[in-house]
Amino acid sequence: MRSVPTEWESYPIWYADYDALRHLIGGYSKVMVLTDELVARHVLKDFIQQSKMVSVPVVTLPPGEIHKDIESCRHIWDAMLRHGMDRQSLLINLGGGVITDIGGFCASVYKRGIDFMHVPTTLLAMVDAAIGGKTGIDWRGYKNQIGTYCPPKAVFIDLRWLDSLPSREVKNGVAEMLKIALVADAELWSQLKDLEEVRDFGQQNLIERAIEQKRAIVRRDVRDRGVRQILNFGHTVGHALESWYMHRSRHIAHGRAVAIGMYYESRLSVAKAGLSSRACDEIAEVLHRFFKISGFSKEEAKELWRNMLFDKKTLGNTVYGVGLRSIGRAEWGIALSEDEVVSLLSGAGK
Repeated sequence: MRSVPTEWESYPIWYADYDALRHLIGGYSKVMVLTDELVARHVLKDFIQQSKMVSVPVVTLPPGEIHKDIESCRHIWDAMLRHGMDRQSLLINLGGGVITDIGGFCASVYKRGIDFMHVPTTLLAMVDAAIGGKTGIDWRGYKNQIGTYCPPKAVFIDLRWLDSLPSREVKNGVAEMLKIALVADAELWSQLKDLEEVRDFGQQNLIERAIEQKRAIVRRDVRDRGVRQILNFGHTVGHALESWYMHRSRHIAHGRAVAIGMYYESRLSVAKAGLSSRACDEIAEVLHRFFKISGFSKEEAKELWRNMLFDKKTLGNTVYGVGLRSIGRAEWGIALSEDEVVSLLSGAGK
């Protein structure tokens, strides 16, 4: 078996170390910043001033998942060409999960790959989207259908920027922090489950622990063939739900979609992976504290199932999900049938 490339998960993560950032930037022929209009309004000026970048070109996208598409890629690639970015250039992705996903993808294929670094500005991006080297865009209303595996050169985190986020945005990161604890770190779960406010999740020690747990898993399985799939807990239902909304030109926050997914996949874990009913109830109580958990009609559940058939973990007509054996221990590759998923989502399995 081929060993894991050394650049995977060996890249540095800096916490407001602007000296290190400036040193890195100085080694490139050209630097460009990719961001969205909201981040440009609230964070960009501070980032440019702190990093002392002079006359750096900035390309902006409208905010939102709806813009994580091929048209936005064309906009980014056109800007790269217009500013003469060569193979020794660096793209800085300043923003949330949409920006890190699409920016990483565009850089990974431009001139067959240039370096990029992530500067996440949301809790979700800090603990999840910027970590792990997955890039991608949505296609035809389905989540992350086109993408690459490519590690960033570095990740730069400034926790001050979390203060500019509304609580509803912070919740997206809360869901991912709860997820990493549930699949890999019972001690972290014990710290998170008693928190009462979403802002409490922004503590650096908790963020660092969540990041390191994800990095440890990715090091073992870079290309998502085995153990890394446990990081998809809550995402089988969650991504299907996001696609369900996109097909209706509507929006559901990623964190809420994943939280709903974790709620139902925890219940499924009782039957499929041996999770205790007591643990399942504890998980449900915590999720209800921060998120509105939706119910579904039978027809809606069937449509969600059809969306699951487009999931990257689906082989043939078999959907493979993730279950919890216990809090902090997960199992991947659990075959799910249409009947049991529809029954659970439509209420018969509650």
